[in-house]
Formats: sequence, structure tokens, C-alpha cells
Amino acid sequence: MSYLDLTTVEVSKKPEMKPFVPSEQTLVVSEVKERTTQKGGKAINITFEIVGGDYNRWKVTKNFNIQNESEKAQQIGREQLKTFMHCAGMDTTKLEKINDLMNQKVRAKVGTRTDDGKEFLDIKYFISNDETKTEAEVLF
Repeated sequence: MSYLDLTTVEVSKKPEMKPFVPSEQTLVVSEVKERTTQKGGKAINITFEIVGGDYNRWKVTKNFNIQNESEKAQQIGREQLKTFMHCAGMDTTKLEKINDLMNQKVRAKVGTRTDDGKEFLDIKYFISNDETKTEAEVLF
């Protein structure tokens, strides 16, 4: 006797993926991990999931360089992380543990980028809810 009889199960064709149109999206953090970069630095890797709309549940990943031999790269990574935290309404003076980033919700302009011939979703900038900040101030 077999564990599971699948003879009557019909397999449907995979639906065609619609192209992504660059747009403002609501994102929620679904995964956070610290990783070691190729040159031995540290980055926080955050996976965001789009909430609602035509691209509901699509994922976009962003790396934030937090420790790097290049001071400029480290500065940019930390600025981008602080911008994300500000736009998510978090305390931007410190990050106690990376899991504090989990489930944070934020608005962002999401577009695409091409890497080695493959197209990926890419966060262009986060959008602040704070009336005193402009989008230009939170650009990457």
C-alpha cells in the first residue's frame, strides 16, 4: 500500500508572472539575519514582503552594511538602516537586537534591478510618515 495515492490529482500549469511596475508599496519585515560579507564585514539582511495590491506577498531583500573596512560603505549602510528605522517609526538612536526589526511596517518605492542577467525587486527609497521629511531626504 502506498503512503499517498496521487493518481487522481491534476497538476495545474504555473501561472505566468506579471511584470513588476515600479511603484510605492507597503512592506513588512518577514525575515532578518546578520551575515558576514565577502571581505569579512557584517551586514544586516532584511527580507520584506509586499502587503496588499497586485504584488501581495512578493518579496524584496535589502542588505545594510553595518561593519565594513570601507568607512564610506559602512556609513552608507548605517544611514540606510537608520532611514528605514525612521520611516518605520522606530527609535533611531540605537538598535538593541536585530530581531527588533521583525514585523516592522514601512512604505517604500520599489523598482527593479538587473544582476547577472536576472531581474530582482529593489527598494529605491523608504517613504517617511513624518511631515517634516521629504522623499529626497530618505533616498538611497
